[in-house]
Amino acid sequence: MSAIVNTMASTTTIAIAPATRDALRGLAAERGDTMDSLIVRLLRDERARRMGAALANRRAQMAADEVAIERALIAGSATAVAHEIG
Repeated sequence: MSAIVNTMASTTTIAIAPATRDALRGLAAERGDTMDSLIVRLLRDERARRMGAALANRRAQMAADEVAIERALIAGSATAVAHEIG
């Protein structure tokens, strides 16, 4: 005996323009999805895009930090050598 699982335990209504609704409905139909599933997928994709952008920004900042640290170490070494010579 199989159980039927209700994936939409509760629903809500949102106000969107008819053109937006129609476009969403059409895209969902093209993909063989429900409008709900499509919205969930779009939200998940947007979260993933934002996390990827944040990670890329963090990697860029880490690279810049590494360059700054290396330059500081080089400058510090040059200062130490100058003191030893002078």
